Amino acid sequence: MLSRADPMFVKALFKLEVPEIQQGIVEIRAAAREVGNRTKIAVFSRDDSVDPVGACVGLKGSRVQAVVNELGGERIDIVPWSADPERFAKLALAPARVARVFSDAATRTIQAVVDEDQLSLAIGRNGQNVRLASELTEWKIELYSSREWMERGSEQQIFAPLPGEGDESVNPRLAEIEGLEPATVAVLEEAGYRTLDDIIDLEREDFLRLAGIAPEEADRLMTIIDELTTEEGPADEPAAAEAASIPEPALTPRPSAYLKISDGCNAPCTFCIIPKMKGKLHSTPADDLVAEARRLAAAGVREIVLVAQDSTDYGRDLGLRDALPDLLERLSAAVPQVPWLRIMYAYPGHVTRRLAQTMARLPNVLPYIDIPLQHGAESVLRRMKRPSNKRMVRDMLEVLRQEMPDIAIRTTFIVGYPGETDDEFQELLAFVREMAFDHVGCFTFSPQSESPAAHEPAQVTERVKKRRQRQLMEVAQQVSLIKNRAMIGREIDVLVESTTAGPREGLGTDFVVGRSYRDAPEVDGLVLLRGTHAPGDFVSARVTQALAYDLVAEPRA
Repeated sequence: MLSRADPMFVKALFKLEVPEIQQGIVEIRAAAREVGNRTKIAVFSRDDSVDPVGACVGLKGSRVQAVVNELGGERIDIVPWSADPERFAKLALAPARVARVFSDAATRTIQAVVDEDQLSLAIGRNGQNVRLASELTEWKIELYSSREWMERGSEQQIFAPLPGEGDESVNPRLAEIEGLEPATVAVLEEAGYRTLDDIIDLEREDFLRLAGIAPEEADRLMTIIDELTTEEGPADEPAAAEAASIPEPALTPRPSAYLKISDGCNAPCTFCIIPKMKGKLHSTPADDLVAEARRLAAAGVREIVLVAQDSTDYGRDLGLRDALPDLLERLSAAVPQVPWLRIMYAYPGHVTRRLAQTMARLPNVLPYIDIPLQHGAESVLRRMKRPSNKRMVRDMLEVLRQEMPDIAIRTTFIVGYPGETDDEFQELLAFVREMAFDHVGCFTFSPQSESPAAHEPAQVTERVKKRRQRQLMEVAQQVSLIKNRAMIGREIDVLVESTTAGPREGLGTDFVVGRSYRDAPEVDGLVLLRGTHAPGDFVSARVTQALAYDLVAEPRA
């Protein structure tokens, strides 16, 4: 009988949940596990038409969630198996994005280079991610930051500090931390924890699993960690997408331009001070917008991006209701030579079926929409004074997908809003998995001094905010990869933005950077297009490879 601690036990659980494994179509080729914490499995499909990762994840994550539940909440990473050691190492280090890899077959060593913002993900809690990746691939994996790799003349490895190493003023030993009882230090050290860095990402439940840690001591540990890791920052940073500066409609050398259709906002969001800064909604008359769109078209712009604090509220101050569809009709007719018209910053309560039908009917309005939802827990949305009926949100997304089956939907969320509990955050994660958005942005709550939210009690610590942001983006990245893999083999039009992308490991240098209809400028993914093409060109291409956020495509012959 299999031990629950055996990685084979996880394989057996997946076999019970995944028909493709039972049928011999999908195989789990490798598994690595740290019991009670995290498991990585590498999967392979004998049928090119079957995505092995998608098969194991299941619809809306149902299959992998069943296994997670059976394991008591243990985290599971599912990656594709590859016979190529370098490619396999890149995949095994998920959710981190790996820039470059180099292998030494003689020593079975992989040197992986990651950007600075990916290093903590690649290392994982207490080095867990890189350890499991090494075990999964059966190669020793050495991590380097991109900065260290460029500067290095030595073979310095960039790993999480080992016990007793590093700057102890920044990473003190547990015995040196004021407020920690000697008995608590002894329990932690017995479990293998030696320094602040070793425990910095642990949750209260992690401490309670250790024999000898009482609930009161777990609470005190969380308080001590928060006090030692909280950083003071500026109080008036943007809190979310609506609070960010909307691009002005100006000509640039790029083939895209922004058209601001209104300014100001009527929404009462508690985290935002836009109404105080810019006042109530004031819409630009449609005749003026048509004239500006024609000017942009005459200048050679190939994509016009409609922006506002709330683009779907356009015209309300002019006595109009649901006026964005009418504006789209006029713009589409006025600039038929502009292939792409894109909508950003829609408000969830203002997206109508008429808008969706208009978008689907007009030839140069893209099946793409950006709708900042801000959270997935109704209780948090109510405190934010945002639309809080998730049934309405689900119905809205269903309407958009009914009218435009290929629509790409982007959204943004705020984590760490005052009073946000672990249960509310888990509800947000479940919502992101369920809705399967094409693109997700995530902000940590930043109190703006004149906003009501800045003065709410139960402010969340910076450490918790950052951790939740990282966790949400890990989930979003997994969804993005599944979505991108579904694009393989499809034909898309690519708007070329640059003449060269620079070398990419495993891809060579013979490609340019562009975007598909699924990608808004500056915030979404890219398409890496083979060949030489001029900025502003539209190239019909076939998707050949999917990355976490980007696609690789070949021009059609």
